[in-house]
Amino acid sequence: MFKYFVAILMSVFAMTSSFADDSYDPETGILTVGIVNIGGTTGTFYTNVIVTVDAILVINSANRPPPGYDTYDPATKKLGIPTVIVGGGTTYTNVYVTIGNIIAVGGKCETPEACGVTVASSPSIATGSGGSTFAASTASSCTAGTYFSNSSCVSCAAGQFSAAGSSSCFSCPENTTSTAGASTCIKCSSGTYAAPGSSSCSSTSPTLTGTYTPSSCAAGYYYASAYVCAYCPSGTFSAAGATSVSSCTTCPANTYSVNGASSCTSCAAGTTSQAGASSCTSTSASYCKAGTYYKNSTCIPCALGTYSSAAGAISCTSCSSGSASGASAGASSCTSCAAGTALLYSGNAVCQYCGAGSYSAGGASRCSACPDGKTSTAGATTCTSCAAGTYTSSSGASSCTACAAGTYMPYTGTYSLSSGVSPCGVCSAGKFSTAGASTCTSCAAGTYSSSSGASSCTACAAGKTSPAGSSNVSQCYSI
Repeated sequence: MFKYFVAILMSVFAMTSSFADDSYDPETGILTVGIVNIGGTTGTFYTNVIVTVDAILVINSANRPPPGYDTYDPATKKLGIPTVIVGGGTTYTNVYVTIGNIIAVGGKCETPEACGVTVASSPSIATGSGGSTFAASTASSCTAGTYFSNSSCVSCAAGQFSAAGSSSCFSCPENTTSTAGASTCIKCSSGTYAAPGSSSCSSTSPTLTGTYTPSSCAAGYYYASAYVCAYCPSGTFSAAGATSVSSCTTCPANTYSVNGASSCTSCAAGTTSQAGASSCTSTSASYCKAGTYYKNSTCIPCALGTYSSAAGAISCTSCSSGSASGASAGASSCTSCAAGTALLYSGNAVCQYCGAGSYSAGGASRCSACPDGKTSTAGATTCTSCAAGTYTSSSGASSCTACAAGTYMPYTGTYSLSSGVSPCGVCSAGKFSTAGASTCTSCAAGTYSSSSGASSCTACAAGKTSPAGSSNVSQCYSI
């Protein structure tokens, strides 16, 4: 697999008498080592080794590595470095790191002296047996980005790089590229990828092909399609057995990952990142994106009911009356509540539908109760007047009350002036009404009602009749 494959990109040099300074490029994570010992004084010394760094463990340690050369423990992948130059400028001493991939090895011998040199207080000081500074080889005259071939210095091809004095070029590690004649490789931008030795980055993720199943992809990969494992995108990671891209977990804030990561790396002191970041950035207010604000070297999401509309905010602004930030923290704007909704609870976070018996016309911080004689259903933008024959007994009513049988109401939008007292009129004698009537109806011929408030009329005795609208039994007469 790409991530854990140890790519020995050059055959072992013919034993060279020129040793590179220990140097580290933080942009690509590449460390060049002049001479390194594996296995102690009875072990083996390797020259001009190029590796990638997984983590910097300690700088200026009191537990100083053995003077004169680097030491490496294959079991822990820990490399002790007496002196290293970082970024072509600052020199650090007594550094411990863990390494990732071994990119190239120049040569090996059982002791430094067997290579024709003795090593003094740092890997960059090499002397011959006579004690004078060892003369540079012909290759040492080649500048970084070139290599020695057939008595001349030749530019490295695109997708390769070299340090000064090299007799070969090395392929750029995965997810880095270079142009022709490069001394270093450049990381691909977030969301792009590159196989080792590439001259350009691509949006297509590198894949592993073979007899893979959905549960057999290695850490840092996910099962993409039939027998193919693909990198988890930068800003995410996965354990072994990820079955889909959704199984790649987003790195939390203040951590980052590159493509194909099995874990996220914490940002260094003085730097920070948003969740899902592929790199960390020096901490400052300008780094904080919209929806967050800067405090104590950290970008903090705006609380519910507040927002920040632009990057670099040092505080969040409360939403205006009648507008909401949404149900999640980190809003970059607030939205005016639509008609029929309002901010029903404190916090100015979410607009919610007005309840039955209330309404809003939009942009409201609270819903308004329907006035007397009117009602509404939930989410109403206006209230509706009660129909004739009905009324309300208070404001904020969700339904109208029908006039009782024997009473009536000819007007719409009617309401009670006193709690429990009906505003409906009473039907007079000779008339009647059913519940919810807007008018009273005269008793039909042959019937009568002798009192007011009748809900029905009484029939005359057998063999008798009466005029329509009769109000007394005496109005019944024989036929």
